[in-house]
Amino acid sequence: MSRSKQLAFNTGAIYARSFVTTILTLFSSRWVLQALGAEDYGIYSAIASITFIFTFLNGVLAGSVARHFAYGIGEGKLGEVRGWFNTAFSLHFITACILVTAGWFLGHWYIEHCMNMAHDRMLVGGTIMNYCLISAFFTMVAIPYTAMFTAKQRISELSLIGAGQSVLIFVLACSLSYISQDHLKVYAFGMSAIITLIQCALIVRGTLLYPECRICSSEWFCANRTWEVLRFAGWTMFGGLGVCLRDSGAALLLNSHSGPRVNAAYGIAYQVSQATNQLATALLSALAPEMTTAEGRGERERMLRLAQQMNKYGTLVVLFFAIPLMLQMEFVLTAWLSEPPEQAAVFCRIILMVFLVDRLSAGYMLAVNAYGRIAAYQATVGGVLLFTLPLGWYLLHLGAPASGVLWAFLITGFLSSMGRVFWACRLFRTSARSWLCNTLIPCVKVAIAATTTGAISIYLPFGKQIVFLLTIIATVTAGAITAWCYALTSEERHWLAGLFARSVVTVHRK
Repeated sequence: MSRSKQLAFNTGAIYARSFVTTILTLFSSRWVLQALGAEDYGIYSAIASITFIFTFLNGVLAGSVARHFAYGIGEGKLGEVRGWFNTAFSLHFITACILVTAGWFLGHWYIEHCMNMAHDRMLVGGTIMNYCLISAFFTMVAIPYTAMFTAKQRISELSLIGAGQSVLIFVLACSLSYISQDHLKVYAFGMSAIITLIQCALIVRGTLLYPECRICSSEWFCANRTWEVLRFAGWTMFGGLGVCLRDSGAALLLNSHSGPRVNAAYGIAYQVSQATNQLATALLSALAPEMTTAEGRGERERMLRLAQQMNKYGTLVVLFFAIPLMLQMEFVLTAWLSEPPEQAAVFCRIILMVFLVDRLSAGYMLAVNAYGRIAAYQATVGGVLLFTLPLGWYLLHLGAPASGVLWAFLITGFLSSMGRVFWACRLFRTSARSWLCNTLIPCVKVAIAATTTGAISIYLPFGKQIVFLLTIIATVTAGAITAWCYALTSEERHWLAGLFARSVVTVHRK
């Protein structure tokens, strides 16, 4: 299969997985919220955030590992890939043991002394922490296997495994209402069991499929490889720490300031953002290994072209989903959850804006990672993100509502995105004008056209369901026309027209 066809196939597989996962997640969240209630749902969201704080280091190592796998494959050094895998596995196994042990002690201490929750739920909170740490351990150990699937561009298989996990979570959510035991404990145990099962299946599949994934203790702790992985990951940690403290730290800040019910609103906003992000990052997930492999082959022009396409197409995809959602958020949440938590609509709107800002420069993030010179870049971007929590705390201190924490997300997210553009221009000698003309200005035009048309449709004298449908039709139609005229180049329009013509001919022949 050619590289372009492989890329198209991977993108299609990720979009199919994302669509299935999004639908199942939305239904699952409704039933879980109804079964647990806002209080317990917020408790689970807060404790899961604590777990993520203790395990973020392995996520940072994952990016470094995937980058070295893909680079080695691009250079054609498969023996080196096996060495990189064993080094990565040893690092992930040891750090998983250390972090989970630290998480057990510190997590239980935080629940007992710092969490804002009912006293009679403290014991349950400790049990949930244990379940979350078990699943986190297997997730961390499986990271080198996931990175190998990604580097080999076996995206379709990862998509199938991810869809299987979503189906199991959907079944768990369906069954909660038929269980008489403590729903929170049952849900936490079920989530841990599903995640552990899926990660173990991934490990077994990777071992059977790839000779590079064979465990060879003699290749563990290779000094040069270990140092290279840790050096790359060390700088990546700035960005990882910023995102970790922003997402998980915000949940803990909201818990201490407003209690678990606000955590429930934040958890719902996070679910909405993840559903939209599933569709937005499909292109990113497909392009990331191809960009790194292209850099390994010395094809930097192709790598930068893919980065520019990621900036524009990723933003446009989010726009088509985010704008109608933001305009009709109250209706969507009520139809979805029946009784959404207070402030959930405001949280969801701000989170979607954060993702829009992030997509504007996501391609440059991949380009810098593929290039490998990340020290100053990560110091800039990660340093900005580290100010999210202090800024959120300061806004709350000034008397801002709980949504002030999310506004801090948006401010630092915008500054971080501009930092990516700055370093892409500096490292690759590209022009900021190119990003403005090819990404920002066209996407702003699409956003203005879609938002204006959708806002007008809200005031039409019809029922809520009809207005909702008209809002979607208006925003998508106006956005698509504006994107065709102002966002796409003549070559892109020609390619899409040819693709549509070929599809019509194929259907007509059948």
